[in-house]
Amino acid sequence: MSLDEIRIAAKRLRGLQQKASATVAAQGKDWQRELVAIRREIASGVAELSATTRRWSPPGEDAHEQAELVESVNAVRRALAMHQASWPAVSLKPLDPDFKASVAQVREAYDALFAQLDALEGRVARTDLRGRRP
Repeated sequence: MSLDEIRIAAKRLRGLQQKASATVAAQGKDWQRELVAIRREIASGVAELSATTRRWSPPGEDAHEQAELVESVNAVRRALAMHQASWPAVSLKPLDPDFKASVAQVREAYDALFAQLDALEGRVARTDLRGRRP
């Protein structure tokens, strides 16, 4: 398992979240039903990201990095769960300031995850073949 695979799973999940946001913004015909379907995909994406992260083995003596990455993924999971529980599709109010704040919290969790992935990728790239840092 590589960090690239984790990034791919994270990007897929973030893309689904952006699709959900676009669906809410457009409010087309049956948008609430569409949002429920996207949220199901998001749940599957969270499970995929979690499993991928848990299978990653950091190089060398950096096992703590996996625990930190798992915690970042869990932060995304919590933010999504709180958002979806607080804003069911049938009672969602896109213009409500509390809804917008909830969306911002989800985005912040994703931003933190991607920042951590960037940092990890940089450290892993600097690891030599013997598993030591330069």
